[in-house]
Amino acid sequence: MTTILVSAFVGSLLTIAVHILLKKRGRFSYFTTHNRIGLSGDDAVFGSVRVTWQGTELPNLYASTITLTNQSLNDYENVKVRVYTNDTRLLNERTELVGTTQIIDWDPEFRDTLQRDDQAQFSDEQLANYRRNRVYLIPTFNRGQRATFTYLNSAEDSNQIPTVWLDINHPGVKLKFSIPQRMILGVPQPAAAFTGLIFGLVVLYCILSYFDIGLLIPMLSFIAGAMLIVPGAYIVKFYEWVRNLLGN
Repeated sequence: MTTILVSAFVGSLLTIAVHILLKKRGRFSYFTTHNRIGLSGDDAVFGSVRVTWQGTELPNLYASTITLTNQSLNDYENVKVRVYTNDTRLLNERTELVGTTQIIDWDPEFRDTLQRDDQAQFSDEQLANYRRNRVYLIPTFNRGQRATFTYLNSAEDSNQIPTVWLDINHPGVKLKFSIPQRMILGVPQPAAAFTGLIFGLVVLYCILSYFDIGLLIPMLSFIAGAMLIVPGAYIVKFYEWVRNLLGN
């Protein structure tokens, strides 16, 4: 009878935990990387260097990539993504829904703001809007999926790194900016290292509890410390697999 009651209690807790997990607010995160292509300037040694784009001289030229990730357990439809900047000129672009053959198109309302007659030039207002903003529509953004937005751009100040941001206002979604991190086996190194440390402490405790290894402890600790980031990465990947499995 006691076993039945304990099993029922544990089952109820698991059901509640899964329900809370599934109802948890969705979270998107993004980070930006900047690669400088060229810089205009005059140098006593190297001479005069000029960077141009389609015949127009620029103080500098960068390729910036924004990577957006759906970190929630939910799939979303018709996600509107706004890319904006206050001190950088956005030039050409390339978009991709990673893992698919699809590009990410402009939102129809944004496209309408750039409409013009066949022979007409873009107005100053249209050019300013295009240089500072882009708005996209992602028809389907599945859990764990990534989208990238790459821009050829120029910061207004030659000594300045471009600043490009994302804004998403979608029901049930919270957007968070994150700092780019080194990856190992597709897992951020800090998360893999921390998880590996916990795993190593558990392994060390088991060794000390069941074996008398004396002076070998420092050697084993050194070896384990050097290798724990790899099992840590696999543990994180296993956790994410279980998390996604519960979300299906």
